[in-house]
Amino acid sequence: MKPFLLLYCFAFFITTAVAQSNHRFIAYNVSNGLSQNSVHCIYQDSDGKLWLGTQDGLNSFDGRNFKHYKYNANDSTTISDQFVLSITEDAKGFLWVGTRSGLNRFNKRTGKFERIYLIANERNIIGSTYSHIAANANREILVPRGAGSSIVTKDGSLRKIDSAISNLSFPFYDNQNKLWGINQNGELCTAVINNQTVQITTLSKLPITNQQVKYRCAAADDGIIWCYPAGIAAGAIYFFNSHTKQWLNNTVAVPAPVNHLMVTKNGTGWVSTLTGLYIVTAKKTIKKINAIASLNNELPAGNILYTYQDRQHNIWAGSANGGFAYYNPEFDNYNLLSTNVANEAVTAVADADANTRWLGSANGLYRMKKNDSAAFTVAEKLFSGSRITACVKDQQNKIWTAVQNDGLYILSAAGKIIKAYHQEDSSLQTKNILYLLCDSKGRVHLCTERGFYIFTSAEKWISHYKAPRDLSRGGYYVLHCYEDKQKNIWYSKHIGIEVLDENLQFKFTISSENNNSPIKRSIITGCTQDDAGIMWIATLSNGLYRFTSNNLQQFSTAQGLSSNIIYGVVNDNEGRLWATTTAGINVYVPQQNRFYTLNTKDGLPADDYVLGAIYKNSNGQIQVGSSKGLITINTANIFLQNKKAAAHITDVKLNGESVAALVQPLVIAPGNNTVSFYFSIAEALQPRSIIYQYRMKGVDDNWIILQDDNHSITYTNLPYKKLTMQVRAAYAVQDLEAAAVEEYTIILQPPFWKTTWFMLLLLTGAAGIFYLIVRQIIKQRKRKREQLAQVQKELQLERERISRDLHDNIGAYTSALIAGINRIKANDEKNDELKELSEYAGSIMGYLRETIWVLNNEHITLTAFTDRFKNYATRIIKNYPGLAVVFTVSIEKERELSPQQSLNLFRIMQEALQNACKHAGATAITITVTATEKTAISVADNGKGITENSSGDSYGLQNMQQRAAEINFNFGIQSNEQTGTTVLLHEK
Repeated sequence: MKPFLLLYCFAFFITTAVAQSNHRFIAYNVSNGLSQNSVHCIYQDSDGKLWLGTQDGLNSFDGRNFKHYKYNANDSTTISDQFVLSITEDAKGFLWVGTRSGLNRFNKRTGKFERIYLIANERNIIGSTYSHIAANANREILVPRGAGSSIVTKDGSLRKIDSAISNLSFPFYDNQNKLWGINQNGELCTAVINNQTVQITTLSKLPITNQQVKYRCAAADDGIIWCYPAGIAAGAIYFFNSHTKQWLNNTVAVPAPVNHLMVTKNGTGWVSTLTGLYIVTAKKTIKKINAIASLNNELPAGNILYTYQDRQHNIWAGSANGGFAYYNPEFDNYNLLSTNVANEAVTAVADADANTRWLGSANGLYRMKKNDSAAFTVAEKLFSGSRITACVKDQQNKIWTAVQNDGLYILSAAGKIIKAYHQEDSSLQTKNILYLLCDSKGRVHLCTERGFYIFTSAEKWISHYKAPRDLSRGGYYVLHCYEDKQKNIWYSKHIGIEVLDENLQFKFTISSENNNSPIKRSIITGCTQDDAGIMWIATLSNGLYRFTSNNLQQFSTAQGLSSNIIYGVVNDNEGRLWATTTAGINVYVPQQNRFYTLNTKDGLPADDYVLGAIYKNSNGQIQVGSSKGLITINTANIFLQNKKAAAHITDVKLNGESVAALVQPLVIAPGNNTVSFYFSIAEALQPRSIIYQYRMKGVDDNWIILQDDNHSITYTNLPYKKLTMQVRAAYAVQDLEAAAVEEYTIILQPPFWKTTWFMLLLLTGAAGIFYLIVRQIIKQRKRKREQLAQVQKELQLERERISRDLHDNIGAYTSALIAGINRIKANDEKNDELKELSEYAGSIMGYLRETIWVLNNEHITLTAFTDRFKNYATRIIKNYPGLAVVFTVSIEKERELSPQQSLNLFRIMQEALQNACKHAGATAITITVTATEKTAISVADNGKGITENSSGDSYGLQNMQQRAAEINFNFGIQSNEQTGTTVLLHEK
């Protein structure tokens, strides 16, 4: 048998002695969004994003979301093949992706691939495999490819090098940027590349070589080169000291075919094999990672293809058919102890000694013993099928156990029942005990739904149950009790807290009965005392309260708690508070005055806890009862710091389609658009819950927190203008204000009918139409004015003609008539008929003169009208001796009268004056004309008034009324025998 086969056989035979190691992994697969479950390569880029090569495309992963990049035969900007084998990043931020069929350069900003052909005929070759790409610390990339071997330089360009580099299988760089490889003779070599020249130096043969076995290597930071054969049934790892140029004596046998080996910063080797994942420590010990589901370990079983360590020291493992998983070293601080029933909730725990642990569960009480590997295993089960509500060890090493709906049992260290208390055979008056405490004086306190009891021994106890139930001291339903450093006992109840001193004498109570109580209405679930002597009180709805010198300060989600529902609280040896909630465990760090939230993302095996089931053991470890078992937390190894999170906008989707490039601003065409923004932080792993806060400037003025672990926001019906999405992130609410802000600008273009140019065009058109309308109106008015002027001119000419005709004809005839009457009257002066005819003829001439005057004037002012009527009245009054006429004129605002108004007013006043002169027998007539906004005229006499027998009065009055109505004046008359008659005219 050949020597190397002997070694492999030896490695095979020692596999049965390989230790098992439990590491908690968190897994991802197609159900989480991965495109395919075979992960061949993993890489973290300079932005912190993780990239995974699968058999069905390239995947990016930001800790929350997957994005897929697949081959499309109709799109040359897609990846050249679905099967991705290698990934790395150059100094310019471009990803170089090797596939089963070609090499690709990927622009992360545009989302476009460029296919790189190092050999001319690769364009026509289907199976051009790029399974290995090597990059140094400067992100210069070596691509060995025979005659096409090249280097991607710092400036991102490709430079051809000597094909001799292809003589080294899977070349790699160490942390000093030195290039290494193994030649075809199984010799370890170094290489120096100078421009295009490659100089290879052989250092040493591997301890065991074979032409049929291909070796691969990995460099550790301590200068040790790890070499291993790939793909054979069983192999070994050899170690070469690059400083001494010697092989180390120790060799680690690997009991399965090795697919890949990765060495971490601390010198631990992670070996991916056909049968699982192994770790090698101190270059001596090999352990297989245990993948037992009951331990909540989610590492995919079977063939592990690749391992990778990111910048946050997480280990990522890709499998052949189960997706990938990650491990964080901090996960080792949380250990899960399960019973022999899968996912059985642990409700209570009591350590009898260093090797014995009593575990109460929903299904019974377990006595656990340590085995040879220092792990607890089930030795015995008691009270099977019953829920254990509490468990405690007293100072005599007896185990006190509360069984739901059964009572209290006192057991020996071996599990034998010493004493039992049932409701039927004791005066406990209850079967339901909720919590047990053994205080510093050895007394055991029972918290029940009917009060609390204090046992001074197994046989003697004091009842603090009172009937009727006493609510004055926080109620009767007791959930928890706690002894502080001053030996006071604090009883947590359903409506408050009752505190007794070490002699069990009442001290004080704190009420939580209603909203006006010191603790607002809530059930008290427990309390603890911190290193400063301050009491912390847990509630079932209001978070935590800090109690100092009768002062209560509330801490809720507003102060950083992940939930206001607190199941229990305890203080660790580092002075921090640990509180179980409905949303993980909250840790308060007094020095920072802040809370941190830990959950399954941080390695906790569960997020669901049992009320009151939180304890600190004698080793300072915190033990928490959960829905999956007992979680032991090594608090001394957990360091919580205020870590900043840098938010990034990783994707923008327009109407459901990703924007090809995150180039700003993004101009969006008009339409019913839906815009979505996706956020992440600059780490592939987010070990604590990230809180995102966003606002859309131009729409939202206030910052809004994303709820329910969301990492995206969608907008519809955004306004048509320039908008800026702003996002920031933090691990706690109080850190958001100081967090860095990332922005992304979008411009939503309006439809053409809402654009400025369209509005200007519309306004211009409207202005043009308005101008044309106004112009047309002006033209029409001008024509009307011209027509009116022409009509008025023609009317004036017609009036002048009528006036001439009246003057030349009727006037001449009337003058001749008067002259003839006057000659006849001169011959017959006593003839009364002639005298009357002369008067009629004179009246006709007067009417004629006034008519001609009106016709000759188109517009007559009120003042001119009044003066004309004065002249008329003066002529008339001469014929009536003893009759006086008085005019009162007050024209504050001048106005013009139309010809019709002038004539009708003149005729009415003339008729009134004639009646006063001829029929009234008056001695005085007063004519009043006033004008402000409206015109008013009155003609008043002091005569005998109008009587029923007055001749012609009726016709004359009707005539005056009609004339007044024609010119829009109100007509009125007042008359009696004592005061005379007054004719009134008022403009409407």
